[in-house]
Amino acid sequence: SLGARCERSGDSLLINTERLIFRRPDDSLVSQIRASTYLLGASLARFGRAYIQSFGGCDFCKRPIDLHLLACRTFGADVRGDSIFSHGLRGASIRFSKVSVGATVNAILLAATASGESRIENFAREPHIFNLIDYLRSAGADITIEENAMIIHGRELYGGEVTVEGDPIEAGTYIALSAITGGKGGGRPDSAMGGGRDIDKIPEALAKAEEILSNI
Repeated sequence: SLGARCERSGDSLLINTERLIFRRPDDSLVSQIRASTYLLGASLARFGRAYIQSFGGCDFCKRPIDLHLLACRTFGADVRGDSIFSHGLRGASIRFSKVSVGATVNAILLAATASGESRIENFAREPHIFNLIDYLRSAGADITIEENAMIIHGRELYGGEVTVEGDPIEAGTYIALSAITGGKGGGRPDSAMGGGRDIDKIPEALAKAEEILSNI
């Protein structure tokens, strides 16, 4: 709906965004997917504009977007009603008061194209954060991970390529189900556990789950 052209070939998906246009994303879709908050950083970086919408999904508790808006403002955007504007993103330092995956994603997207150097502290460290960084690096981003901070030098980006890793939450769900039922799980843990990055932790996780269940 934003003008991207998508072509699937086997297990690969080619996305061409050369003719991408700015428009308000479909509210009915945005309200179902929590990750639609990522559109804030992506739209600001590409068009200098974004909309604040009723971001839904994962409605297990209150899900404020204050840290997302903090990231937008920190990198030079103005928030007016349900609209966010930027006349040029600029590098900045931000330390999140609490760890947020979505706010970390938006901060990375904004910093990657902002002018100058940016520093992000207390950022989320989930596997898909590093998967995003892998993709942005392939697209020309300059991102360095230090022990307590992420340093990003903004620059113009181009097309990139990445292998999308599996969902560790899904993998954890199957591990829990296997432990609860006393059965045997199937599937591809190497792809679900961050491309095999944490596969050695599966026996430890199963043992811990069985220990917890035995005390219930």
